[in-house]
Amino acid sequence: VPPGYSGGRLSRMANSDSSPSGKAGGRRALLRAIELEPRCAAAYFNLGVLLGPRAFLKAQDGFVWNRRRLFQRAAELEPCSSELLLNLAMTMEAEERVLLAKVNYTQQALLLRALDLNPCSSLACCNLGKSLAERPIEGQQMSPRELFARALE
Repeated sequence: VPPGYSGGRLSRMANSDSSPSGKAGGRRALLRAIELEPRCAAAYFNLGVLLGPRAFLKAQDGFVWNRRRLFQRAAELEPCSSELLLNLAMTMEAEERVLLAKVNYTQQALLLRALDLNPCSSLACCNLGKSLAERPIEGQQMSPRELFARALE
């Protein structure tokens, strides 16, 4: 996401998918919300949810917004939101990195941060447990089994 991107250009984007008018109406409302309040993390997040995993919005200047970029923008605006970090992590492959607040995060690092911010997050426990089962982190104090058990509490 371009540094300092104001969001104003989002209001004049073409949508990549043809979806039901209810979703299109919701997208239009969220685009308008971003235009009026470009620092509203919830608008970027909700637009990413409505957009879907494979769809994208293309700005007139050529910048492409997909679910991951929308979730990343939301997390930039609210870096202490466990939910936003968790959802951003779930758009990433294990080896990918994302830059937030001048720190490069892997998927596991985002999941660890999300769990640190909300120790009761079952979703963060499950997703981190799955990630650690596939790619263990040396010195990690939580095992996948412990995380899965914690998610069930």
